[in-house]
Amino acid sequence: MMRVCVAEEVAQEYVPMMMEEMGFADRNVHWRHGVPERASRFHILIIGAGVSGLCAALKLDQLGVPWTLVEKNPELRGTWYENTYPEAGVDTPNHFYSYSFAPNYGWTGYFSKSGEVLAYLRDIAKRHCILDRIRFNTEVRALTWDDLSRQWHIVIRTADGRQQSLEAQAVISAVGQLNRPKIPALRGMETFKGESDPNIGDSAPFCSRD
Repeated sequence: MMRVCVAEEVAQEYVPMMMEEMGFADRNVHWRHGVPERASRFHILIIGAGVSGLCAALKLDQLGVPWTLVEKNPELRGTWYENTYPEAGVDTPNHFYSYSFAPNYGWTGYFSKSGEVLAYLRDIAKRHCILDRIRFNTEVRALTWDDLSRQWHIVIRTADGRQQSLEAQAVISAVGQLNRPKIPALRGMETFKGESDPNIGDSAPFCSRD
């Protein structure tokens, strides 16, 4: 059935995962006797409000584990905020890209554009009361592990530009890999006067035409 659905060969090793994805097997972690007191005092820092960071916050909420989610940009969606080229979208079919616990039955195409991805993620964050708890425009500047206290000492830069210290017992890095552009040394870039992408970051501008 899976081979028919995705129109390609599917190895047997993917069956357990797909059983979970389709809701036939439970992949969630559950406490046996309610949330233990220690878990409620185990604070976790999540870095990045993209697909992975948002999912981590949702799952920790279900377990009753407190967290702080920081995102350096003013909006969630991670890769889909950083990359603004025309027709930006997923190259993975939507049914593989969306959360298994929150399927989206309203995709307008098989490979969604970035705007639809943002709308989907915002809907999930709002529905689970996560959006207003994300610390946007907040960037982690330093992480230091302390063996004595067995916790992370964290320095963040807040939305108003100030530095602030935090502590956490664990850190989840969900920063992704497509948010720090590598700008090639293009000849004439330093004297280019045409249009460039203002969201390219702190590096030199990316030229849109010769």
